[in-house]
Amino acid sequence: RGSARPRGGGRRTKKKTQESPIHVILKATTTRSIWRAIPVRNIIQQIVGNVIEKVLETLEKDGLQSIGSSIERLQRIVNPAILEIVAATIEQMDRALAEASVQRRKDGITVKERNVPRELLTELGTLRYRRTYFESRDSRFYLTDQLIGVEPYERVSRELCAKLVQ
Repeated sequence: RGSARPRGGGRRTKKKTQESPIHVILKATTTRSIWRAIPVRNIIQQIVGNVIEKVLETLEKDGLQSIGSSIERLQRIVNPAILEIVAATIEQMDRALAEASVQRRKDGITVKERNVPRELLTELGTLRYRRTYFESRDSRFYLTDQLIGVEPYERVSRELCAKLVQ
């Protein structure tokens, strides 16, 4: 009968890897904490409430004359609202990262500049948001852009580029 114990006396040692400053900040500011933040919840509720009102007004006024034109009219109402929701969420995430000052200071990361505007063309239109420019000993970066997968100097989203190529 073979032993079920691994070689080396059964003790497993975990390699201790040093976490990057970005990972430390991320642990301190989880996605869950962003959604618990009252401002972003209120903003989303307000945007959705406005969308419902506009959709109802449009349907009451114009009805469903033709399905194609009705969908276009409703998209003109809904798409900007989606962009507003995404921007509000990104900005709330950015605020949470900027406010994680204890973790940042431990790793030598400071805020270089706040509220730096960013525009990204998406399938729904132009996404506009503001984010924080961070600085460490050896680099400068927009942490929020890194987290949401926006590359430096990217002006058109990868998804839109792929759709245009098709």
